[in-house]
Amino acid sequence: MPPRLHVVSIRPEMGSEAGLNIKLVVAGESRERALDLVRKMEASQRFQQTRIDQETAQIGQSAGDKVQFDISAVYVPELPGTSQGGAP
Repeated sequence: MPPRLHVVSIRPEMGSEAGLNIKLVVAGESRERALDLVRKMEASQRFQQTRIDQETAQIGQSAGDKVQFDISAVYVPELPGTSQGGAP
């Protein structure tokens, strides 16, 4: 999670057999921090199909929350026996 960005809500939804659909709402001081989170999720092996559903300017909100992003992604957990740490 980038600095000065926080999770407002997380809503998991049953998805395909390979993953869990996640609806994530984050808020913070800049659009760039939210985009940084999306880039990190896209680069992760645990998230797929990451996309921004909505971006909202937070006018009159607390000093730190200037933007809010609704993000969707598919979370793909690591399957038993597929860790890269070597044999148990």
